Amino acid sequence: MFGSDLGPESQNKHPIFAFKDLKYAGVDGSICKAVLVAQRPGIIDPRFLYGIPVRVLPANAELVNEVKRIGYIRDRECELQLRVGDTLILYISTTIA
Repeated sequence: MFGSDLGPESQNKHPIFAFKDLKYAGVDGSICKAVLVAQRPGIIDPRFLYGIPVRVLPANAELVNEVKRIGYIRDRECELQLRVGDTLILYISTTIA
């Protein structure tokens, strides 16, 4: 579980995301698939998620996200908004050069 708040409300002891699944494989490189479920409203510092600011809003909140073809996030100046209960799937890969 991970996630932290910015600001005085960071005293909340419950994590913003819970891990639902985590898979890892690789020999000459590696790939990791992490399935996270938003548990409560909060903000993930962009330093901890590859420069992408993530904001989790209440379950009934309206979201404003930039939608790109094929679902890639290319503009890292825009935050990614999710609602409590939404699932975030991360694929992280590395190669050995």
